[in-house]
Amino acid sequence: MDGLVAWPELQMMRERLVWLSRSGVAWTRAVRARLGLISTEARSVRSVSHFDPLSRGIDPRTPLPLSAFPIVRSLVADDVWFADPHVRVQRMWQRDGWDGQACAYFIARRAESAAGLLIRGLELEYCRLYPSYTLSAVDGLFWYRDVAVPQEPAPQGWRGADERGRPWMIRVIARPRRWELHLAHGSILPQVCSFSSQEEALGYAEIFMRSPLTTRQ
Repeated sequence: MDGLVAWPELQMMRERLVWLSRSGVAWTRAVRARLGLISTEARSVRSVSHFDPLSRGIDPRTPLPLSAFPIVRSLVADDVWFADPHVRVQRMWQRDGWDGQACAYFIARRAESAAGLLIRGLELEYCRLYPSYTLSAVDGLFWYRDVAVPQEPAPQGWRGADERGRPWMIRVIARPRRWELHLAHGSILPQVCSFSSQEEALGYAEIFMRSPLTTRQ
């Protein structure tokens, strides 16, 4: 019997191990919560975002009418393409950008075509029409990564109105491994041309700036 542990002592050791195990789990959870690795009860209530649908509790990834997202409606409501009642909008993602500004990417779908909209803060930073929903979603994945890092500086763009008062816009935008030239005339949705260098994109932008359809303001 000398080599065996008495039952009361064995029971005490077992209870001690259980207590240590439970304490370790609780401590681990507290550390993970402190580091933001898991959600705690206090974190479970997410703050309301201006990118959320108007009706609370609705999944923003659900295709909804344009009126369901006030921030998107305020930016595109005057455009003919978005005025179609069949347009359905959904938020693909939301995150903070490299400069601390809240960013969100929305997809507006009408029939087979889809528009991708990147909103930073309260401003429409990027807008483009794609021939399919899939292409819009793929570009949204690129933007999710791109907003987290500072981008190569690009010209602010040029804006004005033609002789009939219709607004026009010319922008050169830095994208991964390319530069995009956006040309919009009477619409928010631009025509997009891609170039391998900023100089080439700016050269074509200057050509369009001399067009009789544009008058500088």
